[in-house]
Amino acid sequence: MPDEVAIPVKEPARRDRNDEVILEALKTLQNPAKGARQRLKFTVPTLVRLTGLSTNTIRSRSWALKALRDLKMATKRASLERQSEEVAKAAPEISLVEALRGRVKGLLEQNTLLFDEVLTLRELLKKRDEKIAELQGKRLTAI
Repeated sequence: MPDEVAIPVKEPARRDRNDEVILEALKTLQNPAKGARQRLKFTVPTLVRLTGLSTNTIRSRSWALKALRDLKMATKRASLERQSEEVAKAAPEISLVEALRGRVKGLLEQNTLLFDEVLTLRELLKKRDEKIAELQGKRLTAI
């Protein structure tokens, strides 16, 4: 939001007083020292609470709505920039080659474990087949 908001002049006395109240509320929203950005949203209902004016009084001033939009966009931009900086700092700098090496090493270890399991299962199957053949041989001799 620019430092000074341009106010169109139409009704001198009442409009000036309401415009000044709206400007003060916008300054309160804009002022980070008061912590207003932490607690208050940049919306028309917030302006209504801060000013004590009606919703239509605030909505009839396009400059106030534009100022709210500008404040909201500036805050979103700052938030996105802060998040992108945090992500950039948090991300460890690992080269693609190192990441792929680690992935291949993990896959080889997993492959070794699976191969050992296959060999164990083959031995169990071989023992089972031998036991079945032995039992069938006894059965044939008993008949």
